[in-house]
Amino acid sequence: MNKPKNILLTGATGFLGGYLAAEILENSSDNLFCLVRARKAKNTSKRFWNRISEITNIDQLDSSRVQVIEGDTALKRLGIPKTSNLHIDEVWHCAAVLNFEHHKEKETIKTNHQGLINVLGFMKQQGIPLINFVSTAYVAGKASGSIPDAHIKHNSKT
Repeated sequence: MNKPKNILLTGATGFLGGYLAAEILENSSDNLFCLVRARKAKNTSKRFWNRISEITNIDQLDSSRVQVIEGDTALKRLGIPKTSNLHIDEVWHCAAVLNFEHHKEKETIKTNHQGLINVLGFMKQQGIPLINFVSTAYVAGKASGSIPDAHIKHNSKT
């Protein structure tokens, strides 16, 4: 049996991140460090477990394998204090803003673009060698139908 990995998961209270967290907890022995943004009057740990309870029976999960970390991908070091001694083997980056209304442009760029840059910077500082980047928005450009999992040469005329 493989040694359990320590996985940093962003976006764990979102749609895909929540399902990924539940999947990892149900089907592996890996440990989860879930980065959750603070919300006014809502505990980050409670928000995470509320999300997971919408997906699966949390009474059957080993909660000792989960550490909810208050933070934000839009912040340097993800808002994680330098004194935190995390030993992360890989990152699953699912955090994103999916509201693309014009008046939300700054928030979208801050989270989706700068957030990825901050995650990569944190990984470099911590010596984390692997990222799994998950996105649900506009990943196929103007393509339609079956989209292969392969590099596609950009053509600005399509």
